[in-house]
This record gives sequence, structure tokens and C-alpha cells, in this order.
Amino acid sequence: MGLTIADGRKLTFLLELVRPDQAQRVLGRIGQLGSEQSAPRELRALLNGRQPPPLVVWLWVLACDLPELNAVAFDVRELGDAIRRDIIEGVPFGPDRDRRTERLPLSPILEQRQSWGRMETEFDLPSRQTAEQLLPALRAAGEARKLRRARKFAGALPRDEWDQVARADLADPLPGYARWALSCQVNCPPSLREQFGSHGKFRYRLQQAGVLAEPHGYIARSSARDVLLTLGVIAQPHFPAGRQLRENLAPLVREYLGGHADAWAVLAQLLPTFSGSLPELISTAGAIAGPDPNPEPDPDLLGVGDGDRPDSNPRIPDPQSGAPASALQPPSAQTLAVGGAVGP
Repeated sequence: MGLTIADGRKLTFLLELVRPDQAQRVLGRIGQLGSEQSAPRELRALLNGRQPPPLVVWLWVLACDLPELNAVAFDVRELGDAIRRDIIEGVPFGPDRDRRTERLPLSPILEQRQSWGRMETEFDLPSRQTAEQLLPALRAAGEARKLRRARKFAGALPRDEWDQVARADLADPLPGYARWALSCQVNCPPSLREQFGSHGKFRYRLQQAGVLAEPHGYIARSSARDVLLTLGVIAQPHFPAGRQLRENLAPLVREYLGGHADAWAVLAQLLPTFSGSLPELISTAGAIAGPDPNPEPDPDLLGVGDGDRPDSNPRIPDPQSGAPASALQPPSAQTLAVGGAVGP
């Protein structure tokens, strides 16, 4: 069908969300796809694209604790000096990081650069600073309303010294610009963000800044191609964000695509040039293909009346297109709701 290797990998990820027998039927229609996972160079291409992903995506990448992916995230300077230093020092980022004593190995690229013996210069990292050293500078930058400078100091804060910032703010509240700079760090503890401000507008601005861990929001707002590239990396079952993402995307894929080979063929044709979101791509492919000529019952829904189905969408075909009525409706935010945040 003229699919590139990268597009084949994206479809492979989606096919993993349906039953194996359905996936085999689809592959018989569109052909075999590359099973290799998204390569670090493709993730780097996403970094250098016209619309880089929200900053929090790189925190999900780091949580995979894979040296070759850490090497890509290292070049995201917006993560801050402290996180970038943790990467080259092999500090784990996964959910079990507090229980791990061993360091992560460096990727060959970073290891070679470190072996040159000019770590501070080559990696463009200043000397390590403590919260005690950074807080006066943060206050001064905040009072002078120098946001860029405040962000630089906030990004240098070591991960184990955020509690000192919280205590200092309670004793003598930090200026607004300093608070905002700290809140915009992806590794800022949620409790400290609440301390800085819990108003709805404050949270909305953080979402717009791309630092809140809401995978479903990223899926709904970003292009399908970029999302599938990212999910090919972070949504593997053994990765922290993977299980939640797969569990919440699976109902959408099964509803609109399932084992409908023609719908998958339409999706494959749309994918290279589709500019909408992933939910829009999936529902559009289902609507264009129309009803599956060989429908089969979903074992998970056997014995459940149509009006009692979890998605509560009627399956009456549309008189003009012949597609199921549910396929013509954009997926609701609830369909993609992720139970709980995936954070640092």
C-alpha cells in the first residue's frame, strides 16, 4: 500500500490493541508491517519537528529508563540543567527510582562525549547548585520580573531539594514570576504546584505550557502521526505510561476499527497526510469504510444489550453513508480519560 517503515510501525501499535485473530485478518488485507519499535532517530525527528511535543512527553520518555532514549531527551534543553545532569549521571527516572541503587548505563553517544574529559564544557552544563544557593537568585529574578532568568535557576534545582523550596515559600512567599518558573518545571512536585496556586486558570496555563501529565489531552490535541510516533515509544505495556494509554485507547480502536479490514485499509491510506488528531483519524476511517461486511461479536460485550453497552452509542447505520452512527460522532473526552496523572 506504499506505507513507509515508520507508518507501518504506527499501525503495528494500533493493531496490538485488537484481538490477535482480528489483527491477522487485517494484515491479510493490508500486508505485513514492520515490527521494529520506533527508533531513537525517529524520536529525535519529532524533537526537531515544526511542532515539538509538550514538554511532559519527554518526562514519559525518561521514565522508560532506556539509555538510547535518554540520549534524545538530553538535547531537550527546556528540561533544565538538573534533569540533563541526572541523565548523564545515570539517575533512574522510572516509578521505582527511589528503590534503585544502580545507575543507568550511558548510551554510546553520551558515553563517548563524556570520555573526552570535558563534561561541563561539552555538555553545556553549569556546576551543580543547591536549593540554598538557588533560592536567593530565584527571588531576585522574580522580583525583577525576569522570567527567562528565573526559569534557568528553576531548571537547575536538584530533584531531592524541592521540599526546601516548599518550606521557603511557606515561610516567605516567592514572587509570582519565580513561582511560575518553578511550576513550569516538569519535575515540580504536584503538591508544590497546588501550594503555588490551585485556581482553574492557573492549571489551564500549565496545560498550555505542556508541563502537566495528561496523556489523553496530548492524544486529543496533537496530530495523529506525532502521537503514534510517541506512543510507539512510551506506550509499551512495560513502560509506566503505557498501560494506562493502551487501556484507554483500546475501546476506541475496537469500536471504530476492530477486525474491519477495509477500515484499517482506509486508515493506512489516510495516515501519511492526515492533519487531525488520533481519535479523529480512527473515527474517520471507520465512517468512510462503513459497516463491517463480516461483523463478529465482541467477547467482552456478549450478553450486553445494545443500550447497555459501555459506550452507549447506537449501532444504527446512517442512511446516507451507511456507517454506524457512533462512527460519525467525535469520540468524547471521557473515552480517552486517563485514570490518574502520569507524572514525575
